[in-house]
Amino acid sequence: MVTTGTDGIRVLHLSSAADAAAPSSLVVVHDSERGSGGAAWIAHWGERLASDPPASLVTDAAIGPSVIDAGVRLTVLAGADDGWFGRPAIDLRRPGRPHVPGGRLRFAFDVSAHVTHDSGNAGGEIVVTHEDCAAGVRITSRLRLDPSSGMLRVDHVVRNTGDRPLAVDALATILPVPTRAGEVLDVGGRWCRERVPQRHPLPFGTWLRSSRHGRPGHDAPLLFALGVPGFGHRRGEVWAVHLGWSGDSDVWAERVPQGRAVLGAAEGLAADEILLEHGQSYTSPVAYAAYSSAGIDVVTAAFHSWLRARSSHPAGPRPIVANAWEAVGLTHDEGVLRSAADDAARLGAELFMLDDGWFPRRRTDTAGLGDWIVDPEVWPGGLRGFADHVHGLGMRFGLWFEPEMISLDSDLARAHPDWVSAPSGGDGGGPDVPPWRHQQTVDLANPDAYRHVLDAMSVVIDEVGVDLVKWDQNRDPVVRRQHAHTAAVYRMMDELRARHPGLMIESCSAGGARIDLGMLEHCDRVWPTDTNDAVERARLQWWTATIVPPELVGTQIGAADAVHTTGRAHVLESRGVVALLGHPGFEHGAERERDGTLRLRDLAEWIELAKRLQPLVTTGTLVHADLPDPAHLLQGVVAADGGEAWFTLFAADVAADDVPAPMPLPGLDPDAVYRVLCVAPADRRHGFALARTEPAWMGTGLAASGAQLDVLGLPMPALNPERGLLLHVVRE
Repeated sequence: MVTTGTDGIRVLHLSSAADAAAPSSLVVVHDSERGSGGAAWIAHWGERLASDPPASLVTDAAIGPSVIDAGVRLTVLAGADDGWFGRPAIDLRRPGRPHVPGGRLRFAFDVSAHVTHDSGNAGGEIVVTHEDCAAGVRITSRLRLDPSSGMLRVDHVVRNTGDRPLAVDALATILPVPTRAGEVLDVGGRWCRERVPQRHPLPFGTWLRSSRHGRPGHDAPLLFALGVPGFGHRRGEVWAVHLGWSGDSDVWAERVPQGRAVLGAAEGLAADEILLEHGQSYTSPVAYAAYSSAGIDVVTAAFHSWLRARSSHPAGPRPIVANAWEAVGLTHDEGVLRSAADDAARLGAELFMLDDGWFPRRRTDTAGLGDWIVDPEVWPGGLRGFADHVHGLGMRFGLWFEPEMISLDSDLARAHPDWVSAPSGGDGGGPDVPPWRHQQTVDLANPDAYRHVLDAMSVVIDEVGVDLVKWDQNRDPVVRRQHAHTAAVYRMMDELRARHPGLMIESCSAGGARIDLGMLEHCDRVWPTDTNDAVERARLQWWTATIVPPELVGTQIGAADAVHTTGRAHVLESRGVVALLGHPGFEHGAERERDGTLRLRDLAEWIELAKRLQPLVTTGTLVHADLPDPAHLLQGVVAADGGEAWFTLFAADVAADDVPAPMPLPGLDPDAVYRVLCVAPADRRHGFALARTEPAWMGTGLAASGAQLDVLGLPMPALNPERGLLLHVVRE
């Protein structure tokens, strides 16, 4: 919708459908007479507006005592030229330009804007073009509001129309947020403890989260949100942003004294990393943004709805994945692995993953990376026979690669030392950065190195019959050209899938160090962490799924003893409950408790239960309860029609109360009557409950309305720490 006012002012208004997952509106004002060439600013992003606002409402403003005379507006490319003295949206240079310190450019843009709508007059796109012919720069900004999810996507394209090279040091998306959004929530973490939430007030100034890992990193702010103080999963206004990029990045929240708060996102660029010749262009990564009037769960619904609507999104229930990595490590023995595959098939697995260790000299992690051929000593008959055995058991076959990395003890490194990235050294000078896990980075921005790795992987995939590639990345990729490296990874994944139709790719990065919507455009699932400790997984899977649909998150029933990470042990019931709301699988040996008790039948039942949940996990709405005690994690998936739901309750710590208060089951149809049943654990021998008596409904079931279950809550037993429950809720 476009409203034209007086004095060359046009109000461009986009709104999602009223029943969108996250209803929202975007208002951009184009003033063709402001300044020398006009201006376009974002007047509103947030709550859905039922009608177009009058021009005076989004253009009139008081002018402060110490700001530019025209008043401060958050223009689409906000910067000092418009009176914005927060972090700027653009930073461009002409290297070597005489008489200009650093070659830094200032602009007198001619600004134009237009709007197009999707069908049904909901959603659409606003395109704002900024051109400075004298400076030789044209920037096109695209703001797209999806009608059904309410997702706002923003990116910018800068083109060099001048004769001299143009350096792009920053090209950011900056979105306005009301100053009542005074609390920041994002996530940090480390290896095996990814996505730990952190909150704090937003004072004047900037809260900046930068990644310079060459990947998002274990501490990446997957979810970055501003909200009204005290917002939760089911309450409070929330504005959230996520950058769809798998390399260096910046995301920030900022408040300035001119009554403004913003969210920002941009690729982290080094000086001269993007250097455009005449006619060349650079496109910024997409910034994804969502608004909620009712807590984080609505933001989650927007992201999930957007991702599930993609034509490339995996359809249907996901295959149950079995992996023998923790049981065998790098010690590959065909007889042992055939036996493991036989066991996996009997337990109900649908895909068997062969992890690291199948290529030459890979008896330790100090050698072999880069030599992507099957080790003839360990696999004298090749891998095809083993893959055929797996296929004969009715399972698909997965194989581990680490395409971006190289061991210095490898034939590839000896033959092509110039392919080993050396960021500050000369070509062929060898690596000049410290090794990490005894490995360095392959310079995939080098066309010859790229083609070699791609072709070597393709040969193995064809010869062996690989259905899924587990693409790992176990160190920060330190390379000469960070942007080019990330783009090469995307391109290689796409080429592999084009060469091998039906090939699935799982993205792993020493666990969860590279999870973002940029990567999800090129792979079929992500590995969220290297720990199989149930407590750590319960928390980090919870926060991963606030952005990533659960069917794309690998959830694993690990061995009883998390010997590789925390050393804690958990009974099968605990590990099983935590693995259900995702893309589940299990480790070889998960059927054995720490005391040696073998529970094959019980593990098979948990796997069948995971399969039973899969149709709803892959299509349902994910919901989270706001509970007073952080020891308890209660979440669920609710069918789109409200007819069915599954909820898990997990006690991640010792509870504060002897008996917990009744807990809400959110997201149900408030007017419908439901029957609630406790499905698991059916076996009470493992001490999951501390209470002397359970609530009566746990034995008989309970009928109540959706409103009653949400408002009054469901009485729960006092769970022992590190124990859980699975509830099935069906409309009567």
